[in-house]
Amino acid sequence: MLTLIIAVLLIVGAISFFYFSYNEGETITYDWLGQTGELPLAWMPYLIVYLILGLLAIWLILKLFSIPSRISRSGKARGVKKSRESLDRGLLEIQTGEFQRGESSLTSHVDGTKGDAVKFIAAAKAAHQRGAGDQAEHYLKKASDASNDAGDAIRVAQAEMLLDRGSFADAETILTSLSKKMPKNAHVLGLLATALQGTGNSAKLVDVAGAMRSRAGVPDDRVAPLEHKAWVSMINDSSADELTKNWESLPVNAKRDQTVAGTYASKLIAINEHDKADTVLQKTLNAGWNDDLALLYTKVDATNSTKQLEIAEGWAAKQPHNQAAAVMVGTLAAKRQLWGKSRESLVKAAESGDLTTGLCNQLGHVLEAMGDSAKAQDCFKSAAAISLGEPAVGVLSDITNLSKNLG
Repeated sequence: MLTLIIAVLLIVGAISFFYFSYNEGETITYDWLGQTGELPLAWMPYLIVYLILGLLAIWLILKLFSIPSRISRSGKARGVKKSRESLDRGLLEIQTGEFQRGESSLTSHVDGTKGDAVKFIAAAKAAHQRGAGDQAEHYLKKASDASNDAGDAIRVAQAEMLLDRGSFADAETILTSLSKKMPKNAHVLGLLATALQGTGNSAKLVDVAGAMRSRAGVPDDRVAPLEHKAWVSMINDSSADELTKNWESLPVNAKRDQTVAGTYASKLIAINEHDKADTVLQKTLNAGWNDDLALLYTKVDATNSTKQLEIAEGWAAKQPHNQAAAVMVGTLAAKRQLWGKSRESLVKAAESGDLTTGLCNQLGHVLEAMGDSAKAQDCFKSAAAISLGEPAVGVLSDITNLSKNLG
């Protein structure tokens, strides 16, 4: 500004010098508020100089008055710089596990802006990490005081701390409220899912998992395991009265899941709903083979046991070298006291895989029912030996000739 005024002064002075040197002695007439008069033209350079000097004086006065505000702005700038430096330093210290030092750095320079809330939330998390719960709550209160806009962030931080402490019910309350306010927030929904797993609220967990996929756009490979766990938990936790209702409420892909279907069938067997279990297991095994479900099928006491055995034999025919399939047929045949068929299938099972304690005992009971006590005792002794990590004994010690030795 000063440079500009000096430049203008020099230019006007030069122009005035050249102009008035050719107009000496002339006058100009002025009209000011109805008053007229004449001024010597030679005075004009001086008037222009006085005008510029007046402008310069005004500029200097304004500069003097602006000094306090400039000092204030400069002080604020330094404060903001220190505040940012303390934030950076504190976050780096927390990242390296220096939680208490991080807290001190974060709270050493607060500038009264909304940024203070970020510092106090970070300090609260650091205090929580070192087990200072009361101090963490204190920092969160300071964060709330620092900014009215930090409420949601503070509640998320509170929920995270509650989850770390295993206070799932309290965390669920906070996160349920937040999820209604932020229905597309993947982080909030993920935290809520964790809380629901902790409280065992599997029915609600199914809904939240669906919301994570549909509303928050969480990738399927992250949602699918959570959803699967929720389905199994919901069926497993169902009472006898609500079991069928909860099963029917599941989506189609859940009912097709072998683990979910197996859990449902097990619950049905436990409450003596064997025919329902028969239907579920038949449908599931027809869609795809599963060893565990095949063995579970042996626990079903279907009304039509003859048909049940025929169905099992049909599956086993498609799995000719599968031990579980052979055990399934052998067990169901034994239930109907078809001892020859049972022995044949159990021997096939022994030849199809490793001997187990259960298989040896089953074969022993069948042989005992057929009156072959000596070989039955070999089977029982082999079961005991295998349970101790020792090899089978007697007739079961020669698997390659087992069919021949057992007739």
